[in-house]
Amino acid sequence: MLRDDGQAYADALAAAGVPVTYRCYDDMMHGFHAMLVLDDAAAAADAIAVQMGRMLVDEATTGAVAVAVSVDGASS
Repeated sequence: MLRDDGQAYADALAAAGVPVTYRCYDDMMHGFHAMLVLDDAAAAADAIAVQMGRMLVDEATTGAVAVAVSVDGASS
């Protein structure tokens, strides 16, 4: 459910003209990005930080920032 919600949110933002980068980490559980002792989590955190930096720089010209990250596993 969380993955589907993340994808739907990213799709809705894109449809509204908001620049979006969507990445789905299929093999990870919810909250994995906070478990930096895992190699995949550390790599994902780095990728998210780099993309956020790019988007914040772009915000100066576009006026909009949106990020959606989705994981497979837990549902709520």
